Amino acid sequence: MLYIYQYPDWTKFRYQQKVTTLLGHVRMEQGRLLGIASLALNAADAETCFRSDLAASFAAESLELTDGALKVFMHASVNFSEEVSEERLCRWHAACVRGGGRFRTSESAEPGVEPERIAKELSRFLKFFNDSEMDGVLKAAIAHFWFLTIRPFEKGNKVIAGLLTDIQLSRSEGESKRFYSLFAELLNNVEKYNDALLHAQQGNGEITEWLLWFIGKMQSAMANATAVFDARISSARLSMTLGSVALSARQLELVEILKSAGNLESFKNPDCPGNVEAFQNNKLKNSGEVSSSEWAALAGISHDSALRDLQDMVQKGVLEKASKGGRGTRYRLKTHD
Repeated sequence: MLYIYQYPDWTKFRYQQKVTTLLGHVRMEQGRLLGIASLALNAADAETCFRSDLAASFAAESLELTDGALKVFMHASVNFSEEVSEERLCRWHAACVRGGGRFRTSESAEPGVEPERIAKELSRFLKFFNDSEMDGVLKAAIAHFWFLTIRPFEKGNKVIAGLLTDIQLSRSEGESKRFYSLFAELLNNVEKYNDALLHAQQGNGEITEWLLWFIGKMQSAMANATAVFDARISSARLSMTLGSVALSARQLELVEILKSAGNLESFKNPDCPGNVEAFQNNKLKNSGEVSSSEWAALAGISHDSALRDLQDMVQKGVLEKASKGGRGTRYRLKTHD
């Protein structure tokens, strides 16, 4: 059986149309997540994602992630637009592997080109990485596979491949801050990762399945990020809504109560003289929902005034009906997509 790098012109990779179709979907999700991030996330969140990816790649190689290595890799990530050279690859390798920074000189136990071919193959790879024009996500997936198939170092190749993937995605997005942990997702099951890689390396250049697997993992990573940051995203969207509508002080107080799932202890508005203690065991305390009668008693206002408050907030897109039932209708903060 031949490995892919044993074929002439092995880097003329081929893939089917369904890869392009999936790319369109993931690009839409990528843009959506970037838009969401602009509402609620910050540089610290992006750094957390980067650290998660880096920790996963170091763990996969049984390497220690030192403060020095973290500094080197973060610098490379932030300066993603700089050309990647053989010298930089060796410098990164030396930061993660003790005594590293040199190409392997013996045959690899895993698939990888012969030692005498490494310099030439890397030169071709770096020309592709720095100069080739194609969809950024597709390029990241191909570069990841290509580098690991060359396998230039004895150990630490996955770590470098992870950094190269990060750099390519940053170039694609024009931004070093990323709010999803792709490499951590790729390595969530190391055995499946290795199987997907090996299956493509045992082919003849048709890498559709590898690309679909890689891009699918990117989708999963973004979905996981959206779920993790969901509460903050929803809060940011609500804040944007509140910033565009006029609410009374009493209505704003209700928003705060519902945001904290009915934390009545925070209800301090002197304009609302209702009896807070009477509601300590009320549904509102934990449900994040309220009825007109509950709001009337809590705020110390008439039922009609309470109903007007709630209906006005529904009309302004702040609340939505959680249940229907006449006077028993309950309201909650509206989810903003």
